Amino acid sequence: MQPRRLHMKNFGPFIDEIVDFGAFADQGLFLVSGKTGAGKTTIFDGMTFALFGQTSGKLRSGKEMRSLFAQPAEETEVTFSFSHGGLLYEVMRRPEQEVAKKRGTGTTKRAGKTTLTVFDTLGNEKKQYTKNVDDELYQMLHLNADQFFKIIMLPQGEFRNFLITSSTDKEQVLRRLFDTEIYQNLQTWLKEQATLQNKSIEAKRLQAEALVDSFKWFEKISVLPSLAETKQAWERDLCALQQAVKEQDVLVSELNAKKNTAEKQYYQAEELKKTFDELEKAIVHETVLADKKIAIAEKIKEQNWLSWLQQQAPLVNSLKMATEKVQLQADKLIRTKNEAKKNTAALSIWESQRMMFQEKAADLELAKKTLHNLEVKLPQAELLEEKQQVFTAQAAELSKMFHRMQELEQNIINLKETLAQQEAITQQSGPWQKTMLELAKIQQLVVDFEKLQNNNQTMQTELRNILEAIQTQQLNEQQLKLTGEAALTEYTLQKSNYAKAMIARLSLDLKPGEACPVCGATEHPDVALHAKEKLSVQETESALNLAEKKLRSIEEQQIRSSAEKEQLEKECDKVNRQLAEQDTAICELKTKIERKFDALTGKTDYDDVLVALSSFVEKQEQLGQEISAATEKKVALEQKLIEHNQVLVTWQKRHQEQNNGVEQLKGEIASLKEQVGNLTAPLLRQQISEITQKISTLVDQLQTDQVKGENLKATAKSYAVQIKEIMAYQQDAVLEEESLAEKLQVRLATAPRKIAKSDLLTAEVDEAQLKKIATEIKDYENDILLIKEQKQKLQAKVMGKEKPAIKELATVYEHAQLQLSESQQRCSLLKAQQKDNQQLLEKLALLLQSHESSLAALAEIEQLSQVLSGKNTYKTSLERYVLQAYLAEILDVANVRLQQLTNGRYQFSLAEKSDGGRGQKGLDIDIYDDNAGQTRRVQTLSGGESFIAALALALSLADVIQNRTGGIALDALFIDEGFGSLDEEALEMALEALSTLETEGRLIGIISHVPVLKEKIVRQINVKTNGAGQSQVALKID
Repeated sequence: MQPRRLHMKNFGPFIDEIVDFGAFADQGLFLVSGKTGAGKTTIFDGMTFALFGQTSGKLRSGKEMRSLFAQPAEETEVTFSFSHGGLLYEVMRRPEQEVAKKRGTGTTKRAGKTTLTVFDTLGNEKKQYTKNVDDELYQMLHLNADQFFKIIMLPQGEFRNFLITSSTDKEQVLRRLFDTEIYQNLQTWLKEQATLQNKSIEAKRLQAEALVDSFKWFEKISVLPSLAETKQAWERDLCALQQAVKEQDVLVSELNAKKNTAEKQYYQAEELKKTFDELEKAIVHETVLADKKIAIAEKIKEQNWLSWLQQQAPLVNSLKMATEKVQLQADKLIRTKNEAKKNTAALSIWESQRMMFQEKAADLELAKKTLHNLEVKLPQAELLEEKQQVFTAQAAELSKMFHRMQELEQNIINLKETLAQQEAITQQSGPWQKTMLELAKIQQLVVDFEKLQNNNQTMQTELRNILEAIQTQQLNEQQLKLTGEAALTEYTLQKSNYAKAMIARLSLDLKPGEACPVCGATEHPDVALHAKEKLSVQETESALNLAEKKLRSIEEQQIRSSAEKEQLEKECDKVNRQLAEQDTAICELKTKIERKFDALTGKTDYDDVLVALSSFVEKQEQLGQEISAATEKKVALEQKLIEHNQVLVTWQKRHQEQNNGVEQLKGEIASLKEQVGNLTAPLLRQQISEITQKISTLVDQLQTDQVKGENLKATAKSYAVQIKEIMAYQQDAVLEEESLAEKLQVRLATAPRKIAKSDLLTAEVDEAQLKKIATEIKDYENDILLIKEQKQKLQAKVMGKEKPAIKELATVYEHAQLQLSESQQRCSLLKAQQKDNQQLLEKLALLLQSHESSLAALAEIEQLSQVLSGKNTYKTSLERYVLQAYLAEILDVANVRLQQLTNGRYQFSLAEKSDGGRGQKGLDIDIYDDNAGQTRRVQTLSGGESFIAALALALSLADVIQNRTGGIALDALFIDEGFGSLDEEALEMALEALSTLETEGRLIGIISHVPVLKEKIVRQINVKTNGAGQSQVALKID
C-alpha cells in the first residue's frame, strides 16, 4: 500500500488542504517540515483517522479533531487515497459532529459516515462500500490502528534509545509492540492461584480441626492422635462402637419380647378385672334402683298435678288479664281527670300573663335596632384592627430590614478587608511565576548537568578502553618490530646466500677471458671452490622466498597495527576533545546553575544547590498553592462582594417601599379611629353577640308562650274526649271478668287436689321442674331395663373365673417397660453417636483427599510459577524467552539491512552475557565490527552509526510486525524527528542510508523542523501556520 493523496477539510489546523503524496512517487524521499505545533504530525493523524477512525496514539477522538476555525455549517471530512495491487482505493470518513442547521437557528448532530471506493488504473469506479467499511478495510489491511502506527511511523529517537537501553527497558518496549503482557499476566495469575490454594489448604486444616473437636470418642483415649493418624483412629473407634450397637440391638430385642409377654398378661388381667368391677357396679346399681321405686311413685303423682295446673294456665291467665284491664281502666280514668284539672289551672295562669308578653315584644324591637347600629360599625372596626396588625408586622419587618442592612454593610466591610488580604497574596503571583520559571530552568539545567556527568563517566570509561587498546597496540608494534628486525636479518642473510649461490653458478658458466657480470674480472682463480654452491641454489632460493614471505607478512601486520593504532589515537583524541568540551560545558553549566540559584536563594556552591533545591521547590510549590487558593478565594470574595452589594441595594429599596407603606397605614388607621371611636372589633363582636343572644331569647320566649297557650286549649278538649272513652272501656272489661270467673269455678270441681280459687290464681307451674320430673321417671324406667340386661351379660363372662391380682402384673409390666426404654435410649444414643461419627469420618476423608489434591495442585502451580518466572535452569522467564525469540527474529531481519547500509561492516547479535540482577538472560544487543574482527557494545557506535543501526532495527521491527499480522505490504515510512541531535557528519551518513531505501520503492517521509534538512532534501511538504492556529500545506518538488 502506497499513499497517493490526502484531503483534509476542517481537520485540526487545516481548513481545506490537500497533500499529494503521488508527487514523490518517482523519488520517494521527502521532508515534512514546519514549526513545532504547525500540524506536521496531523497529516499522519489524517491518514490514521481516515483508515481507522482514530488518531495516532489515540490522544484525541475524531470529534475532537474538528477544526476550531471551521464554519458552523461546514462538516469535518478526511479523504485518503492509496494504491494497492494495481487498484486505487479512496476512503472518506466524517466523524460525528455538531453543525449549524440549514434552516433556522441552533445546531444539529450529524452522524458519522464512512465510504470506501475502488477504482481501476484508468480511474473508473469499480465498487463502493457504504456499510461495514471498517470490516472491509481490516480484511484488506489485516491491521488495527495501533499496528498500523507501529509499522508506518518510526519515532526515531525511541529506537536509538532502544539500542542502548537496559534489558528491562527493552522488555517494556517489546511487550508493548508484541502484546506479550499475557505471559506476565499468566505469572501473576499463577501467583494468585498459589495464594488461593494456600488459603484453601489453611481453610481445610481449620475445617479438619473443627471436625476433630466435634468427634465423640466411644473408647476413652489418653492422648489425641495427630491429624494424619486421626482417620485410622476414628475407624477403629467406629468399629468398637458398631459392635456395641449390635450387642445393644440384641438386648433391646430380648427386652421387647419380655415386655410384650408382660403387657399381654397385664391387659388380659385388666380386662377380666374390669368385667368383675362392672358386674359389682351393676348389682349395686340394681339395688339402688329398687330403693328408688317409692320415690318414683311420688314423682308420678307430682307430674299429674303439675300437668293439670299447666292445663288450667290459659284460663287463669285470661282471668288475670281481665282483672288487670278493669283495674287499669280505673287507674287511667283517675289520672286523666287529675291531668285535666292541672291543664285547666295552667290555662288560667297563661291568660293572666298576656300583658307581660307585650312588654317582651317591645324589648325585642329595641334590641333589633341596637344590633343594626353595631353591625354597621363592625366592618370599620375589623378593618382598623386588620390595618393595625399589618402596621405592627410591617413596622417589625422594617426594623428587621434595618438591622439586616446594617449586618450587610458590616459584612461588606469585612469582605473588603479579606479581599485586600487575598489581593496582597495574589500580587505575589507574578514574582512567583518568574521564580518557578527560573526554578524549572534550574531543574532542567540540573538534569542536563547530571546527563553530562553520566556521559562524561561513560566517555571516560570509553577513553580508558581506548588507551588500553593503544597500549596493547604499542606492545604489539614493539613485538612486531623485533620480529621484523629478526625477519629482515634472516631475509638479508638468505638473500646473500642466494646471491653467493647465483654468483658461483654464473662464474662456472663464464668463458675464459670473459668479464664477470658481477665483479668485472676476466680471471677467476677460485672457480673450483664454488662448485658446491652451484648445488645449493634451489635450496637458498626456497629459503629466500620463505624469508621474504615472512618479512612481507610482518610488514603487513605492522601496517595494519599502525593503522589501528592511528585510528585508536584519532578516537582517543576525539574522546579527549569531547571530554574537554564536556568538562567545559559541565563547568559552565555548574556555574550557570550556581549563578541562577544564587539569584534566587543566595546559595552559590553546587552541593548547596542540590541540598536546597528540593526544599526551595517545595516551599515555592506551597507558595503557589497558597497563591492559587488566594486567587480562587479572591474571585469568590469579589463575586460575594458583588452579590452582597446587590442584596444591599435591593434591601434599601425594599426598606424605602416598606417605610412608605407604614406611613400610609398610619393615616388610614387615624381615619378609621375617628369613625369607630373607642369601640374595638372584639368589643363590637361581643356586644353584637350579647344582643343577638337576647333577641334570640326574646323570640324563643314569645314563641314558647304563644305555643303554650294554644297547647293548653287543645289539651283541655282532648282530656274531655279521653275521659268519656275510658269509662266505656271500663264497663266492657268488668263484664269479661265476671264471665271468666264463672268458668274457673267449674274447673276447680275437677282438680286432682283440693285448691282454693285464690291459690289457683297465684299458682305457677315450673316448666323446667315438670320436664325434669318427666325425665327422671323415664330414665328410671330405662335404667331398670338396661341394668338387667347388663347383669346377665357380665355374669356370663365371669362364669367359672376368679378375680385377678392386677397390681402384681402391673409391677412386672412397668419393670419390663422401664428396662426396654432404658435399653432403647442407650441404643439410640449409640446409633446417633455412630451416625454422627460416621458422617464426620466421611467428611474428614473427603477433606483429607481434597487437602492432598490441593497440596498437589499447589506444588504444580508453584513449580510452574517458578519455571515461568525465571527460576529455572536457564534463568529466563517465559515472557523474556518469547521476547528473546522476537528480538532474535528482528535482529536476523535487521542484519540484512544493516549489512547493506554499512557495506557489510556491522552485524547485530544478541548478547549472551548475563543481564545481572537475579541472573536472567538479558535482551542486550551487541554489534559485530568486521573491520575490527570483534564484537563490541552498541554504545560504542558513533552518532551516525547509531542512527543507521537504529534505522535498520526500526525498519526490521516494522517488517516483522507486518509479517506477523499478515497485512498487506506498506510501501510508506514516516520518521518523526530524531535528527536534531546528529552532527553534520552523522546527519550526512543518515541521509545516505535513507537514500538507499528509495531503491526499495518505499515512500519515505521525514517529519522534522531541523533547518539543515531543508537544504539536504529537495522534495518537501511545508506546513505553514498563520500565527492564529490555522495551517496550510505547500509542496516543493524541485
